[in-house]
Amino acid sequence: MMHSQEPRVSSSQDSLCLNNNSSVSALVKRLNSCTATPPASKGSTGNNEEEKKVLAILPWLPQFSMLSRFSLGSRNIKQLKKLMSLYLGHISEMVKKSLKKTVRAAKLKKNMSEVLVMFHMRYLDIRESFEQGSYLDTMSDLVAMYLDMEIRASKRMKETLPNVVSRLTMYLYILLGNSEIHILETILKARLFTKHHEKICAPIIGKVVGSAKPSSLQTMMYVRYLLVYKLWKRVAGSSVERIRINKLAMQKLVAPASLLDKSSAPIFISVLPKKPKTKKNTTMFFMQAKFDLKKSVQAFLKLLKESKISDFPAVMTKKSASLSSPSPFLDIESSVSIKVVLFTTLFYHLN
Repeated sequence: MMHSQEPRVSSSQDSLCLNNNSSVSALVKRLNSCTATPPASKGSTGNNEEEKKVLAILPWLPQFSMLSRFSLGSRNIKQLKKLMSLYLGHISEMVKKSLKKTVRAAKLKKNMSEVLVMFHMRYLDIRESFEQGSYLDTMSDLVAMYLDMEIRASKRMKETLPNVVSRLTMYLYILLGNSEIHILETILKARLFTKHHEKICAPIIGKVVGSAKPSSLQTMMYVRYLLVYKLWKRVAGSSVERIRINKLAMQKLVAPASLLDKSSAPIFISVLPKKPKTKKNTTMFFMQAKFDLKKSVQAFLKLLKESKISDFPAVMTKKSASLSSPSPFLDIESSVSIKVVLFTTLFYHLN
């Protein structure tokens, strides 16, 4: 069993995260102030110019920042989800336009990182038991777009790829509350998980599926894992690696009997090819079968959304929604660890 790992932080960071009872509110205020234009000061010309460039591509940002500040201190989950939906509606179109624009992607990923951390810190501050499914669905959409912007921005080569991989994997676990369902779906939603970005995408998928020990999978969860394994295989650059991924999938994924029931017919029609009766090993057949993975993933995500097929519980508990083995980075259920990591991440992006 892997032990909990926490990042090193300075004494000042540690003090704010651990000893100040209002650390969440303080960090939220700091995040909100980041998106507002600060008063001009000596030597701040470069920063002002950078902020002008960000506002040029995100002209709605000042209004969003104002709404965000007005909602400070609110513990209403519906209000938080409305704020998230507003941001999602604005940022999604710009992300689509920036998938091939490295410099613009770098500007967007910095803003997205700050805003997503803000959302999550407010989410933790609510400290209530409530239905979390819709919150995590929206966060999943946002994190998928954030991953794309990070992957595109990595083309600038201003940071080592292992650092990028570690940060993005950490974001998946933290921002999605260690939800197995949403982590897998977020990877499937990301557009830039391709062979062109193998050095980032392959390690991320490897860490996610490698840290999980799926067992007694329901039909929809099996399909999630299967499609992620297929994506991993497509991203892999060498035949040796693809063979290894095939073997790993066959070892870890046991197809549920329900997969062949009539109730699963929609899956075979739009997502997966029909398995011949002569093929005994279901996972081996799907891993070796040739089909349009991109269309299958889109069809699966559409099926989940339209049919509202969900094996995610109404109220998330530690046992029902988290990955079956600990996160490879930290004890995700420790609020102290989460705050330390998020605060450290915030400092990385602000400095």
